[in-house]
Amino acid sequence: VVLALVGMGGAALVFFGGSNDKDKAKDDDDRRSSRTKSGATGTATSSQSAGSSDKTGPASGSSSGGDGAIEYFTERITPGTFVMGAPYDELNRQSDEVPHTVHLTKAFHIGRSEVTQGLWQSVMGTLPNWDYPGNSKPVQGVSWNDAINFANALSRQEGLTPAYTRGSSGWSWDRSANGWRLPTEAEWEYSARGGEYYIYAGSDSLSQVGWSKSNSGRRGPKNVM
Repeated sequence: VVLALVGMGGAALVFFGGSNDKDKAKDDDDRRSSRTKSGATGTATSSQSAGSSDKTGPASGSSSGGDGAIEYFTERITPGTFVMGAPYDELNRQSDEVPHTVHLTKAFHIGRSEVTQGLWQSVMGTLPNWDYPGNSKPVQGVSWNDAINFANALSRQEGLTPAYTRGSSGWSWDRSANGWRLPTEAEWEYSARGGEYYIYAGSDSLSQVGWSKSNSGRRGPKNVM
């Protein structure tokens, strides 16, 4: 699972934040997400928006595990419009990546990196079996259901309302909740593009911005924190 959806087999967590004029003026400060000091409470800092009815959540935080607090950080993404999908002449594009305009009307926060193994263990108490252990490495080998349960568990730990509930017909997303959740496909693509239009996030060359079997020497994932 990821606090930003990048890397091998990850999933991202986001929450909605305020989007009034005061927030927009503070965007640069918000993006820097000041470090939360390690502590015993495991409670993330909150980013409340004066005069805003939008749901808010932590801009950075720490989660208490057996070895102390595990820190994580997010970026505030402002509302905007972008062209989602892939150009028709892009190499290896999929048939369902039809270019279309998307308007995102609410600001949200998304993590700067994958959810680390340290954060996962501090919240869930256990780790999936994986060949590359390390508190600063991304958690691997988790299912969609695992990611949902992690999001809810992190929300409860921080005193937020879980975004997901499970009923007889499966999981449902409570859009009024202020807890952590997976991003929509549009939110992820908008965040990853960062106002640019490369094949990959930040470049048309995977080797410049990615870590894969072609350039990693099969040494496993890098530390992300």
